[in-house]
Amino acid sequence: MEELGYDTTFNGAVQGYNDLGRDLIAKKGNETLIVQTKYWAREKTIHAKHVFQLIGTTLYYQKTNPGTEAVPVLFTTANFSSEAEKVAEALGVRLEVLEFTKNYPMIKCNVRENGEKIYHLPFDEFYDRVKIKSHLGEFYAKTVKEAEDAGFRRARRYYKRTG
Repeated sequence: MEELGYDTTFNGAVQGYNDLGRDLIAKKGNETLIVQTKYWAREKTIHAKHVFQLIGTTLYYQKTNPGTEAVPVLFTTANFSSEAEKVAEALGVRLEVLEFTKNYPMIKCNVRENGEKIYHLPFDEFYDRVKIKSHLGEFYAKTVKEAEDAGFRRARRYYKRTG
């Protein structure tokens, strides 16, 4: 979503069980996407109840953010039941199937305000809070080597603190 120009909040990762079923909140211009993701085995099925949950949390987001028109989007690696597809079409939910084996770049290469170049791996302490801004020379890398070859170093605080 960031690569498509959206200002993305990793709501699910940051809020945990308090995410209200919103994994991502992505904004670009006047468009706000409320995104639920289901990274499930290919043989699993997304049912209508999952679509209804997304509709509910999207409506609640709109009620608590007056003037916002939010679009519900469900990304998954699984299949949709025919009933889920009918419900989604009737209620304006975008359904997207992702390739299960696609190798997505997941290492965040971030340039700090002082110009320092740092990369963050998934599950690093600040990974979910870092937003990639390509106009600043930030990007997603596929490998640590790619990040380091571009002059980035591993974040020093790479573990999540507890307590």
